[in-house]
Amino acid sequence: MTDNTARQPKGVPVGGQFAATAHAEPALSLTPRRPELNGWPESLPEPEVDYSVGENNVITTTVSIEGEPVFEVWNPADDVHDIENESFENEWLKDEDIHEAAQKWAHATHDTIAWPLRQEMTDAADRARARVLAAATGQAPQLSDEDLGKLVGLNQAAAYRARRDTELASVAVIARSILKDRPDAHHIGLQVDSADNGEFVSGAIIYDADGNYISSLSSYDSFLEDDEKYAGEDNASLFSGLEAEPDRAHWADLNIPIQEDDDRFTIDLQKAAAWTGADE
Repeated sequence: MTDNTARQPKGVPVGGQFAATAHAEPALSLTPRRPELNGWPESLPEPEVDYSVGENNVITTTVSIEGEPVFEVWNPADDVHDIENESFENEWLKDEDIHEAAQKWAHATHDTIAWPLRQEMTDAADRARARVLAAATGQAPQLSDEDLGKLVGLNQAAAYRARRDTELASVAVIARSILKDRPDAHHIGLQVDSADNGEFVSGAIIYDADGNYISSLSSYDSFLEDDEKYAGEDNASLFSGLEAEPDRAHWADLNIPIQEDDDRFTIDLQKAAAWTGADE
């Protein structure tokens, strides 16, 4: 076996028989880890996490490293008091202690996902209860005052989230389409029109980072022939579904910092395009 240990030259009484040997130090990150990664071994790359809902509504959490699954975690028969997992062979997890710590983190993360997801399922089932029972039995169920109050609360929360997500997802689609076709675009100014049933967002003016006009985009452009359209116009009809009043609109969260009153209608395209629905 070859000995690669660096020896001190004979007659030089510094450091004894062996000199200091160069070795790689672990990389030091100055960026603090997210609290959600507490317990995940620091020697491993950051994990990628996703979940799926399968037969019998069993929730399965998949933890991957660099795109390769390393753990699948689930509750057998959706029993919340028991957890099973499958471990996949992976070079990163050959050390038993690292494997055990990563698996423990995967179990805890599965719980963090499964509990609120089950609550979402329960709320959806409660909102649909009267409709489902009526369809199954031919009779509308009797609802107490407490039942009705709960239904009001559940539907208000669901309506708020649906309106928020629909509005912000619409703006994200518009922004991505514009940026794909106009990479120099920086922001848009929403245009508002009036109709018999009130005001509505009818389109936008597209600007570059210096505030120079690039082009305009109207919900009416969705009726153009395909060969007359550019990428953004395919989704122009989404404007008409947006809240027209910025003081009530969720898209106002995507505003460029306000300097003038009209800036309340100005949307940062990069910020809008990056929306994912993760924020409450």
